[in-house]
Amino acid sequence: MPLILLPAVDVVDGRAVRLVQGKAGSETEYGSAVDAALGWQRDGAEWIHLVDLDAAFGRGSNRALLADVVGRLDVQVELSGVSATTLRWPLRWPPGAPG
Repeated sequence: MPLILLPAVDVVDGRAVRLVQGKAGSETEYGSAVDAALGWQRDGAEWIHLVDLDAAFGRGSNRALLADVVGRLDVQVELSGVSATTLRWPLRWPPGAPG
């Protein structure tokens, strides 16, 4: 089975960020989360991992933005930091995936 690497786009307040050792408040900003995800797709990613850090840290949600990103992508998407029961927007799952 081949190894598939998933580039991640961590999202805080609509921006793509990187945390220092996973600590909230230690973000380095890398611009628009939409642009970051589309850039990974353009560079050949087959999957993109989107992380709503605001939801994960209990300080808000980027749900509308993540829905917009998912709608613009033509690749598979994995989400974290959000609950599947609270999404309430259509997602594309890979063929044969449960759900």
